[in-house]
Amino acid sequence: MDKQKIILSVILFFVTISLQANSAETKKVIPSVPTSKIMVLSLTGGGEEKSTMKSFYSRAVAVHETFNTLNFEKNELLEYFGQTTSTGRQAKYFKYKDDKLENKDLISEIKKDCSKLNPLLHQILGMSEKEYVSVDQELYNQKGFKGPASKAAIEEAFKHVTSTLTKNDYLIINLSDHGAKNNLSITETSWGIQLDQPEEFITDSQLKKYISTMINNGVTVQLNVSACFSGGFNLLPFDSNFCSISTQDPHMIAIDTEFNVDIFKNLLIYGDFLQSYACELANENINLPMSNLDQIVNNWKESTKNCITNSTSTSLVQSQKELSRALLSKELKLYFKQSFLDVFDKCANHVSKRNELLENLGEVINECIKEDEKLSEDKKRLFYNQISYKKELEKLGANPFAIEAQCFYMKKSILKLLNKRDQKGKIKENIHEIEEFLNTADLDYLEKFKRALCCLGYNLKTRERPSICK
Repeated sequence: MDKQKIILSVILFFVTISLQANSAETKKVIPSVPTSKIMVLSLTGGGEEKSTMKSFYSRAVAVHETFNTLNFEKNELLEYFGQTTSTGRQAKYFKYKDDKLENKDLISEIKKDCSKLNPLLHQILGMSEKEYVSVDQELYNQKGFKGPASKAAIEEAFKHVTSTLTKNDYLIINLSDHGAKNNLSITETSWGIQLDQPEEFITDSQLKKYISTMINNGVTVQLNVSACFSGGFNLLPFDSNFCSISTQDPHMIAIDTEFNVDIFKNLLIYGDFLQSYACELANENINLPMSNLDQIVNNWKESTKNCITNSTSTSLVQSQKELSRALLSKELKLYFKQSFLDVFDKCANHVSKRNELLENLGEVINECIKEDEKLSEDKKRLFYNQISYKKELEKLGANPFAIEAQCFYMKKSILKLLNKRDQKGKIKENIHEIEEFLNTADLDYLEKFKRALCCLGYNLKTRERPSICK
């Protein structure tokens, strides 16, 4: 017995030594995970003839302040704003001298006094006097903006980020200005964003080339576009290392709202674009913001229209694939609920409801328009008889797109001010389609969706990927 105990003791001793050695060796070979580098490229053009709109300036400042508060270094921020003129760069925005329309009780006041609505009508028709404000000193000297938002700036910026960022790094691109779809000045693509000159655009195909280079280098790209028709940029055909958010769908002009500013301010609360987007989406009522998550769902719906599945297949490979699909579906539904649906519902509860004030408001607005002495009869018809006016112009051979945009802009500008929630139903419908997708989509599409989620869910505070992506 004593001999057996000695032998066992010797064996245990060597086993213990071996385990300790293996443990130490394991600790040595596990490399530390490097902190990803992140760079932010922001371009806000000055597409107006003399300056840009105040809302574009506000967004540029909000973006800068957000990343500055998140402790981004100056060399991580590449920011461009304003025009290039014959005398050099020019950073200006305009505002209306009679812009005193931010009034919570405006709807009630309009019903009592038509004069409260007149300044808005005059602004929409370009009849109000503009006041120009120079921000050259503030942006370029104080905040460190690099220069005007020109094509040369884009080329310079992408050369820099291509030489700086490597595999597992992140690039955030923010574009803001007027957008175009099938514009005559854009011959090679359907969508474009205006830059520092009225006829200067960056198109989706041009941007695709820049982003492709980054993705091929292993860099993850997060694209944010604030412009009319900006949803067209969600159509960029990248299945991995890419995500995008737009302020409007691909086929509609956009009306200025707080969405394009607050989505960045929300980053200080949530840390990632997914939750920031969910919260601000709950507050949006005029535009129809979208992301490439919606596009993945749309692509899946199109792919299933003519798809015939073999439900009788019982092969081992098919069974394993279905099991993987079910597990991924469950994982994604839980994460999407916690990081999107719950945030959306929480933020939606804080949205004030004023629909009762909108009763018969259309008739009230029409009466106010008729009483406005400064408006000609033709301009009045643009407001209170849009449909027949549009048909008359089309008969004369006018550009249908321009007519549609003009009528849409006028109608939406009024609705924006009056806080009518006419897009909320469509937003909820899109979310419902995502939930259906997570329940029924095949494994390949679920994996595409997960990759986009991982991109949108990257935490800019901790510089970490979501838990489901690790």
